[in-house]
Amino acid sequence: MSDPEFFLSTPPPPPGPDPAALAEPFQINPTPPDLRVPWNWGDVGLFFFFYFVSTIIISVIILAGAAAVMHIGVPELMKHTTLFITLSIIGQAVASIVTMFYFWLLTRVRQADKFWVTMGWWPLDGTATTSSHALRYVFGGVGLALLSSLADAVIGEPKNIPFKQFFESRQSILMMMALGILIAPLVEETMFRGFLYPVAARSFGIVGGIISTGVLFGGFHALQLWGAWAQIAVLMGVGIILTWIRARSKSVLASFLVHISYNTTLFVFFVIGSHGLKNLTP
Repeated sequence: MSDPEFFLSTPPPPPGPDPAALAEPFQINPTPPDLRVPWNWGDVGLFFFFYFVSTIIISVIILAGAAAVMHIGVPELMKHTTLFITLSIIGQAVASIVTMFYFWLLTRVRQADKFWVTMGWWPLDGTATTSSHALRYVFGGVGLALLSSLADAVIGEPKNIPFKQFFESRQSILMMMALGILIAPLVEETMFRGFLYPVAARSFGIVGGIISTGVLFGGFHALQLWGAWAQIAVLMGVGIILTWIRARSKSVLASFLVHISYNTTLFVFFVIGSHGLKNLTP
């Protein structure tokens, strides 16, 4: 005989999702995918503190080491302008490597699997082929360099700015070219358009993020151009354009291509203007 409690028991729920869960409103993340980074303003402040402190420490170690090898004091070493400039450029290169390692370590701590994607280096999008799409950004860098050079020509060439001492010898010029083409665009685009911009855009909106990141980019170079305020303003404009390209393309790769083309074009202009580095004026 069948158990009557069998017929009175509650039937099991049907397979599938919980009806109560379906009744809850569907949550949509309003933050665009290219701005979803696992860091915030606290991390940004900590990084820039680390960057400036580490740069000073690296410079002191390199200068002190060179002075010890040469058996002279650091003040005396600094009187050898070409050697001092060379060591300064080496210090910048080492600081750049340390910066990229810092970012890599940050993504590991935040358990991000893909370093480059997390830092905003997404593939280029578009209807054109990848090569032609990339070429468009390269030509954009050439145009930006022409526009920047025209602005500098209208403003007038500044005198006695710190950055000029890097262009007084063939050795320092060639080293600056290597730094400015092979290292600086990679590090600066990762730093500003990959690391800083997503946080700024989430806080101030896309337009505010573009402007604030560009202004900070120009201010970052203020020590090199100290006293040449108009040129610093031009560089802020360049930074805003680079960040706009990053925001529009949603990829740091796009602004990187423009940046490396921009730097390369400016160096080409310098080589042509100095007749192949033969006419160097302090």
